[in-house]
Amino acid sequence: MISLLHALRRPLLALAFGAAAASVASAGTLVLKTTPYSVNPGGAFSASNSGLDTSHYAASALHNGGFLTFCLEYNEYITSGQTYHYNDDLQYYAHKGGVGGQTETDKDYLSMGTAWLYAEFARGNLGTVNFGALQKAFWMLENEITFATNSYVSLVQNQFGQTWNTAANGAYGVSVLNLKQKDNQGRWVHKQSQLYFGGLPKQVPDAGATALLLAVGVGMLAAFRRKRTA
Repeated sequence: MISLLHALRRPLLALAFGAAAASVASAGTLVLKTTPYSVNPGGAFSASNSGLDTSHYAASALHNGGFLTFCLEYNEYITSGQTYHYNDDLQYYAHKGGVGGQTETDKDYLSMGTAWLYAEFARGNLGTVNFGALQKAFWMLENEITFATNSYVSLVQNQFGQTWNTAANGAYGVSVLNLKQKDNQGRWVHKQSQLYFGGLPKQVPDAGATALLLAVGVGMLAAFRRKRTA
């Protein structure tokens, strides 16, 4: 028994160290830049060199090799052209959360309205975009600035009514890139969190559809067996 444990020790340790290394290496990087569509102090920004899948973005939501994104916090900042780190396990909340909207310590969950609106933008469904108004809409929907007349907020309210402020939790394929960067003393500093669209989630068949698919599959298998034995 002891010899077996010794034999297993090395591969188990290797597996443990491998998992730890994978955990350390789970942070991605991207370059964030202002664009001709940026309206001070917000987006749209271009996020490039991220390694993220951008195949779900419409051409209108891509720029210079990156995807167009918007910031969530009104009181956090980035410097154009610099490299930022983000977690590969994409999150559904803005870390720290900016001015308002936090429902847990250091977490401001993305609203359903923000998720839907950014997915519509990423898919090219908003027509000619007023980027300044769209950035303000995201801030309003995340409780960063006071509500005012805004055509994009009206779209969200027409879509969801009073439920637009519920937590999205990955709805519409939208998540948050919580950016961070080391300061001159090597300490991690949180920067503006950005939006990312990973494609609409695939619909899960309901119980009726699942039962129908199973019945069709069983029927086809029975027919195949009858043919084999004929």
